Amino acid sequence: MRTYKPLDDRSQEARIEALAARCGVAHVPVFVGGNSTSVDGLGPTNRIVLQSNLAEVETPDQIEFTVGHELKHYVMGDNWKALAIITGFLLAGFWLTDRLAAPPSGASPSPGGSASFPILRHFR
Repeated sequence: MRTYKPLDDRSQEARIEALAARCGVAHVPVFVGGNSTSVDGLGPTNRIVLQSNLAEVETPDQIEFTVGHELKHYVMGDNWKALAIITGFLLAGFWLTDRLAAPPSGASPSPGGSASFPILRHFR
């Protein structure tokens, strides 16, 4: 289970707030936790999560660059875009499965009816 905690480095927090202000964002929720740096959540739960050991593996300038990258995702609403793309792929997959599983035209449906998975008849 991931645990998140607020950023406790006040100088780094000030640098992040200044960077966010340059991007036109008044306040960006920044938390520390997990194994990677990312933007998590949708809508009001949207936040930037920094990996737990980021201060050990990157310099303050590198951290600012990393946060700037994640801030772009935060400002542009990329999580909403990702949700729309995933939904599109799922719908396309369901449609393709339905097309592949349908009996050929003129053929009678499989004896199992709609509760069976007709694509399996191709593997007998």
